[in-house]
This record gives sequence, structure tokens and C-alpha cells, in this order.
Amino acid sequence: MGADLYINSLYGARKEKYQLKFDMAVETRNQLTTEIRGKELLIAALEKARRRGLVELGRRQLVDLKIRLEVEQNKVDRYADLLYSGPGYYRDSYNGTSVLWRLGLSWWKDVPVDNLTVDNLKKFRNQIASRKLNPVTEAGLRKEGCKVDGEENSVKVWQKFFRNKKRRLIRFLDRAAAEVEKGGTVNFSV
Repeated sequence: MGADLYINSLYGARKEKYQLKFDMAVETRNQLTTEIRGKELLIAALEKARRRGLVELGRRQLVDLKIRLEVEQNKVDRYADLLYSGPGYYRDSYNGTSVLWRLGLSWWKDVPVDNLTVDNLKKFRNQIASRKLNPVTEAGLRKEGCKVDGEENSVKVWQKFFRNKKRRLIRFLDRAAAEVEKGGTVNFSV
């Protein structure tokens, strides 16, 4: 769950091009996951019945299904990246990675989702830009369910993550205000 922000003129073309492909890949992946669970149960039952030949056949089929699942998951990931990356889309999850929460704001209380005028978008943008990020601490991250270690999930890396996410949100809001000024539309789904 999270806040999904769209600049319709920029996001719409990507959605039209990739949404169906993404949905189909998700459906196939989900079907394969179900087949794998069924195959694992069948193999367990065959093992109990000591049907070694059928167990081996089932295991080979299971390997093939898992390879197909990996290929399909790669498709899901690729289409998700194509669909949800780019200047017309911004996401802020409702969890420890939320930049708005890190700024002491709420998507429900502080965002003019029902009145996305140029002025309101600019006010919101300036509110974001003027606020300092709340300090990032190991204890705070852990409390919010974020992974912390001494390497790729260090406090320093998390600090950079939030600074970059704040910058991306400001850029998105600048584009959104410019789009509305030209007569375009933006949607915030919070």
C-alpha cells in the first residue's frame, strides 16, 4: 500500500503500452506458483507411497516449473519497471520507507488530493522542499521494519535514499504543477 501519484499525459502512454503485458505476466506467474505448490504436494504423497519412479518424474517436472516461474517473474519485474518508472509516476509506500512520514507529514492530512490546482501543487512542493528530513537512526529504521546492516542497508545508505526520494518528489511536483498549468491532469491515489 502506498500513495501513487500520476501525471496523466506522461504515465498514460506507458500504461497503455505495458499494463496488459504486466497483468498477463502476473497471471501466468501466479498460475505457475499454484502449479508448483500442487506438484510439491503430489511429490510428498508419492514419497509416502514409495513410488520412486513417479517421485523422480515429479521432481524433474518441478524443476522445469521453477525455471518457468523464474522467467515469468523476470517478465513481471521488467514490465513493472517499464510501467512504474519515469517522470509521470511517483510512489511513496506506507511503511518505513515513506519520505512524507520522514518529513513529519501525512498523505491523508497534508496533501490536497481533492484539489490539485497549480497553486496547491506549488504549496505542497514548497512545504516538502522547506522541511528537513527527520534524523535517520538505526533504532528508528528497525522500529519501522527497515533492514539495517553495515553494508548496503547502513544508516548512511538510508539517509541518501531519503534525500534522493525527497528530490524525486520535488521534481515530480514541479512537473505536475507545470502539467496542470498547461491544462493537463494529475491524480494522487492515497
